Amino acid sequence: MADATRIQIPAALGQRMDAAIARYPSEHRRSAAMPLLHLWQEHFGFIGDEAIFWIAEKLGLQPITFSR
Repeated sequence: MADATRIQIPAALGQRMDAAIARYPSEHRRSAAMPLLHLWQEHFGFIGDEAIFWIAEKLGLQPITFSR
């Protein structure tokens, strides 16, 4: 299982992710999952298990909620 706490996200990417999350009301944070996955892939070039766990943690979701 991936350890989302070990991943270092560049500050600029973190800011873009925070801005994407802010577009959604707090009760609909999960709606930001796809935009965050897109930003991740744009930056890193792929979406691995680490991305899924990191984004799930960031959004307060269980990884299985939007896992493949």
